[in-house]
Amino acid sequence: MLSKASINNISFIIVHHTIYYNQNDYANAKTYFNQALQLNPNNAEAKKFVAYINSVDSAGKLDKAYNLYNENKYPEALTLLNEIIKQTPDNGTAYYYRGLVYDAQSKYTQAIADYQNSVKYSPDLTLAYYSIGVDYDNLAKYSDAKASYKKFVELSKESNEYTDYAKKRIDEIKI
Repeated sequence: MLSKASINNISFIIVHHTIYYNQNDYANAKTYFNQALQLNPNNAEAKKFVAYINSVDSAGKLDKAYNLYNENKYPEALTLLNEIIKQTPDNGTAYYYRGLVYDAQSKYTQAIADYQNSVKYSPDLTLAYYSIGVDYDNLAKYSDAKASYKKFVELSKESNEYTDYAKKRIDEIKI
């Protein structure tokens, strides 16, 4: 059971969080909510806001990581994506972007694992199935490539250069 002093500390902490949060100072807001969770691990309000702050923080980092990837700064992009995945391990977009970085470095097995995680956590990232197919093609695992291309075409809602290529590869791969 919490003492009156602990309850007062939680109130103090939450008030400070709110001040920082309203100023868009998410790092300090998160620090105060984490302190509230240390005092009361069942504090639903603190849990909710820490999760929200993590998602806001991750979104900004994702943009930065994607820009680093586009600038061919793969080590920096990987560092940032690893931080995001550590902070929000169910972030499908972070896994997808890290898969792109691994692909750019011809690390196809690692890319495939990340693409699989991306659709696990974000099933709407269907382009990951296409990327898995391409990577299996690069690894000469044609049966797996064909299965991935089929899954991609099945889930795709529109026809575009990716679905056209996937359909072509499905026809070409004889297993």
